[in-house]
Amino acid sequence: MTLFNVEIISPDGPLYEGQVSQVVLPSTEGDIGILANHIPMIATLMAGDVTLFYPDKSKQIIPIQGGYVNVGTALCTVLVN
Repeated sequence: MTLFNVEIISPDGPLYEGQVSQVVLPSTEGDIGILANHIPMIATLMAGDVTLFYPDKSKQIIPIQGGYVNVGTALCTVLVN
C-alpha cells in the first residue's frame, strides 16, 4: 500500500500533518477520494468531514467548515476555514 503526505492547515496553524493511504474530502461536487499518485488538481471544499485512512485500516475524521484542496502526486494540502 502506497502512502502519501497530507497537510490540513487552518488560519490558526496545522491541524494535521502525516502520511495516509487515502483521504476523502467533501467537495462542492460531492465526496472526493484521493490516493497516492493522484492526478494534480485544485478543488473547493464545503462543510463536512475530512476522513483520513491509515495503513492499519484505522481512520480519523476531522470536521471542516469549507476550504480548498491542492493535490499533487506526493502531497495533498487542505486549507480550511
